[in-house]
Amino acid sequence: MSDYFDHVERSLREAVRERRHAPWLARVLSHRSRPALVAVVALLGGGTALAATGVLQTGAPVSSEVRATPNAGEGTVIASSVRLLPLRVPDPGGGPPWGLRAARTSRGLLCVEVGRVVGGRIGVLGRDGAFHDDGAFHPFGETYLPGVGCGTEDARGDAFTNVQLHGIPASGQLDNRRYTSGGCYGGSASAAACPPSQLRDVYFGMLGPDATGVTALDGHGHTSVSATSSPSGAYLVVVPHREPRCQPGAVFCVHNSGDHYYTSSPTLPVNEAVTAIAYRDAPPCRLPDPAEQLEQERADALRVRETLRGENRDIYTKLYRSGRLQPGAIATLSPRQIAELQDVRGPLREPSCPDVGFVAPSGSQARLTAAELASPVTARLQRARHYCERGQGESVVPCEHHVPRGYKRMAMPGPPEALLTVDFTAREPVTNFDSHYEIETTTPVDPRHPGFQEGCGGTFGPTQRNLRAGQLVRHTSFMNAHCHGRTVVTVAYVTVNGPSGAQPVPGLPGQSSPIPVGKTAVTLP
Repeated sequence: MSDYFDHVERSLREAVRERRHAPWLARVLSHRSRPALVAVVALLGGGTALAATGVLQTGAPVSSEVRATPNAGEGTVIASSVRLLPLRVPDPGGGPPWGLRAARTSRGLLCVEVGRVVGGRIGVLGRDGAFHDDGAFHPFGETYLPGVGCGTEDARGDAFTNVQLHGIPASGQLDNRRYTSGGCYGGSASAAACPPSQLRDVYFGMLGPDATGVTALDGHGHTSVSATSSPSGAYLVVVPHREPRCQPGAVFCVHNSGDHYYTSSPTLPVNEAVTAIAYRDAPPCRLPDPAEQLEQERADALRVRETLRGENRDIYTKLYRSGRLQPGAIATLSPRQIAELQDVRGPLREPSCPDVGFVAPSGSQARLTAAELASPVTARLQRARHYCERGQGESVVPCEHHVPRGYKRMAMPGPPEALLTVDFTAREPVTNFDSHYEIETTTPVDPRHPGFQEGCGGTFGPTQRNLRAGQLVRHTSFMNAHCHGRTVVTVAYVTVNGPSGAQPVPGLPGQSSPIPVGKTAVTLP
């Protein structure tokens, strides 16, 4: 990652293209390149299968929509590692409590899965459109893995992850459309389908073996302290859904029309529920509440704006109109201006609790050089009306007239897209989530039409499977077919050097600096 601002700008534009700003359920159901995420659900009261005895019937187990493979994506669940954690948290509307299940995967991840606990098993409930409203309890299958709540293992086998599911239906269902019949899973996740009383905000994760307890706020603003679950320091907080209190001009405050989203991070950031962590042999960590954080961010934004107005007028006039930061304006800055903007802003100050107890793997890979990793890189663009994929996005091809054997047609919402195929040779093997190759494209530059092209930001993406040394790697991604100009394609090698999640992002904590492998360029006509 060359600089923070350019990366953020590109990431935000790509998020809009990928509909990551959309309501969480609509986004989940339309996701096209990874196993869809899970809608973890709660029970508000009795269901049709709640007999007079008060015993829930047991329905079909929950399974993943896409069959996992041991050497790709998150990998497959190691059956002997699956265990239900002792944590139990009541639901605000009553019914079975919430709990967590831990599992390890074949690609070196430790994961926690959240759901409702009935009779010593964890799963979801059939209502609000889930499992055709059968009212039964559906336990997680032994190999089920939702795709959130995973982290890479350190030297002691511990992982660090913090997940917030904001505004999820209080009923309970995974992504599979074959298990749904409307209701909260009608595709739009509209307020009419899911009234506020049926929504929950769920916070869970693993804080490491040294964490002993968390302090959190309930839905009424009352503070409570609860112990974490050993040995991973797992925690779980469930509160009624509440909208974020975003003020006009707020920075980093997530809010959209549906008010549903999820976040995931190896470190615990500021959130609406967890306020402090206690550790066994370290000082406690206190997080500022969202109002305090908002004020700090607003003060930082004001400081940057006024400094630029007085000392960097050329940058100020590009970024602001009538004192307001303009969307997309950062893309108009030159590299020199971006460097000056970074100097004005200073280091990022995003408060979070540290990953106390993390132990770096003793067998960490020695520093490799660009010469050792160098490989020729080729890239080509293909335009088609239809595309098909095999497995978990391991192969994507145009399929205008027929679907190749072993492939399935991809849903392609949004503007037309071109398929970018990048080939290179992996000089260093990838054996688990501790390393990967990163493929990045720059924002297209069109000399005929200089300036910012809406929805045409650069992209980045990791390889998501094991690779042999000397193996030819083919990586595919999509680019907006309405964009024009020359884009530079760069391949680099990245290793995990700290707590990291299962969706690596270049430049974030836990990821090493990228080591160049090679680059090329393509032109979007």
